[in-house]
Amino acid sequence: DVGSDSPVKVLGRFKDSGVGMVREFHRIISPSVQPAPDGVEEKFEVIFHGDLPKLIGYMDLRTESGVVADSKFVGKTPSKDNLKTDIQMTCYNLGHQVKHGVPPAKLAKYFAIDGKKPTTAVFEEPARDQATLDRFLCRIEAAFKALEAGVFQPAPNDCWWCSPKWCGYWSTCKYHP
Repeated sequence: DVGSDSPVKVLGRFKDSGVGMVREFHRIISPSVQPAPDGVEEKFEVIFHGDLPKLIGYMDLRTESGVVADSKFVGKTPSKDNLKTDIQMTCYNLGHQVKHGVPPAKLAKYFAIDGKKPTTAVFEEPARDQATLDRFLCRIEAAFKALEAGVFQPAPNDCWWCSPKWCGYWSTCKYHP
């Protein structure tokens, strides 16, 4: 929220906040993370049977110990279920399994958290089970079928991007809250 602050003050606050989070991230998390060779922004492709287009993604980080991780800079401490319900991490799990022939050793999310004093959090859990990957693949198939049929689902009301600030179609959208 910018309130009545000048643009220079707001920019300064954002800069200070970012510097603090990066400093804390590098002080606490970075020393314990060793990327694998070619393990940063590692591209993967999942090729489906039939006419479906391939899924192309980039894992943020794969460590030497086989952990697939994502780093986030957030404004408040995430819930403990954040990693468990993150579909992006399920996609990374699938990408790792397709590219390397085995599931990742673990999935992890590294957080730098803004606040009066920046902090960090690390969430780790085992790789997704096959049932979770199968549900993810069913979601992808349903999305492809919807797109082919010209059906475009509206975003859920509670999504951060479903707002006038982030959506370029807000003024013409008949679905927003």
